[in-house]
Amino acid sequence: MPLGGPLDGQAEVATSAVFGSGRPVLVYRGGLPAAKLGLVVVAWDGSRCAARALADALPILARAGEVRVLTVINEKPAAVAGLAAEAVRHLKAHGVDAVAEEVDGKGASIGESLEAYLAKTLPDILVMGAYGRSRLQEFILGGATEYMLHAPRVPLFLSH
Repeated sequence: MPLGGPLDGQAEVATSAVFGSGRPVLVYRGGLPAAKLGLVVVAWDGSRCAARALADALPILARAGEVRVLTVINEKPAAVAGLAAEAVRHLKAHGVDAVAEEVDGKGASIGESLEAYLAKTLPDILVMGAYGRSRLQEFILGGATEYMLHAPRVPLFLSH
C-alpha cells in the first residue's frame, strides 16, 4: 500500500487495512526504490503485536540476506536488555539466522529511536507490530505506528 503526502488520507487507509484485514500490510512511501531483501529489521518489544508481526514475516525473513531483531530499551518497562534473545532463538528454530541489537531509547520516543536506527542502518524493510495500544490511546498519546506511518524511511511490514 503506497503512502503519499501527509494529508492525502493514505495513512488512514493503511490503518484501516491493518485493523480490518486480519493480514499483514506492507506500507511504503511513493517514490522509494523497490524493496529487496538484503537487510530486514524486526522491531521487538516482546508484545503480542510484535510476536504476530514476527510470525507473519517468517517467509520474508527466511529469504532475507541479514535479519536484525531490534529492541529499544529504556523506553517502556517490558523492553529490557536481552529481550530479543528469545526472538532470535525462535527465528533460528525456523531456519532464520538473526542477531539481536539494542538501542537506548532514553529521552526519545520509540518512533524517534526507530527512525534514528533506520537512518543509520538503511534496512530494506522494517517489520513491526502495529497499534499495540487502542486506537484512542494511539491518537491521544501517540505511538510508534503513527510515528512510522507519518513518513516511512523504508517499507514497513505491519501486523496487528
